[in-house]
Amino acid sequence: LGMAGVGYTFKLGKIYMILFFPTAVAWGVFKKNDLVIAGIEIGILCALKPTFLIGLALLVWARHWRVAISAILTFVTVSMVPVVFGDGVQIYWQWYAACQHFTGIGLPGDSAIMAMLMRFDPYRGITHDFRNVGIALTIIFSLAIAWGVWRRAPDVRSTSEVALVAYLLAGPVTWLGYTVVLIPMLDE
Repeated sequence: LGMAGVGYTFKLGKIYMILFFPTAVAWGVFKKNDLVIAGIEIGILCALKPTFLIGLALLVWARHWRVAISAILTFVTVSMVPVVFGDGVQIYWQWYAACQHFTGIGLPGDSAIMAMLMRFDPYRGITHDFRNVGIALTIIFSLAIAWGVWRRAPDVRSTSEVALVAYLLAGPVTWLGYTVVLIPMLDE
C-alpha cells in the first residue's frame, strides 16, 4: 500500500485500482491452476486497457492455450460492450489518439521506454527524434521478450510476470498509477 502508484491512484481518482482487482484475481487463481478464470480476468484487463494485449500475446507465444483462448474470448466479448451500449469504438479511438499525442514530458513517473527517451529530448517535443528512437527501442524490446518467451516457454505465472513488466515498459503511456498491477507479484 506504500507504493507511490497506490497513493497516486486514490489522490487523483483514477481507474488504476480497477486494473488491480482483475490482476489480483488472475494471480490468485494461477496458484490454484484455474487457467480459464485467469484468462477471463486477463481478457477484462485487455478490454479495459488495450496495452495489456502485450501480455496476452506473450501468453500465446508461450503456448499457454487455455488461459490465452479464454482471455481472447473475454476480451472480444467485453470489448463489444461499448460498441453495443455506448458510442461504438469511439472510446478506443480516444485512447489511441491520447497515446499518439502524448509527449512523455512533464511526467517523470511514466515508466514506458518511449516516454523515458522523450524526456531526454532537448527540443521538448518539437522534433520527434527521441520519440522515434523510443518507438524503435520499444519494438526491439518487445520482439526480444516475445522471442525469449517463445523459445523458453516459461510456466504461466512466470510468463505473466514477464508480461506485466513488459506491458509497463512497452506501453505508449505508463503513468505511475499503472504500477499497482505489480502488487500481486509481491506475494512471493
